[in-house]
Amino acid sequence: MTIVGLCAGGAYAASTHDVSKVWPVLVGALVLVPAMWVLSGVTMALIGMAPERSALAWAALAACAVLGQLGPILQLPDQVLRISPFANVPKLPGSALEIPPLAILLSIAVALTAAGMWGFRRRDIG
Repeated sequence: MTIVGLCAGGAYAASTHDVSKVWPVLVGALVLVPAMWVLSGVTMALIGMAPERSALAWAALAACAVLGQLGPILQLPDQVLRISPFANVPKLPGSALEIPPLAILLSIAVALTAAGMWGFRRRDIG
């Protein structure tokens, strides 16, 4: 996400001739990292605790994509849209950086990853 943010910020700065625009775009990209870690945690939890159902991690990613792209078009309620971790991150640049949603996403990601590691240790793998 750092590379994506730097490239997007650089392109935006080049088009506006304002180098100061790189950093807000970079922060806007990096703010998505905790949401990405939640999906990684879901994958870890599935692989560790239910390896036969680990393909459901793709379903979680698809659900996030559908909710993010089609949810507003279908005018789904906000509670449904908030199922996706990407709907809970601040929309940067353009709004204020809010730490509590990022901290909650980070704690969910840590809990899911820990559950996956615990499940993986229980498995009978030589």
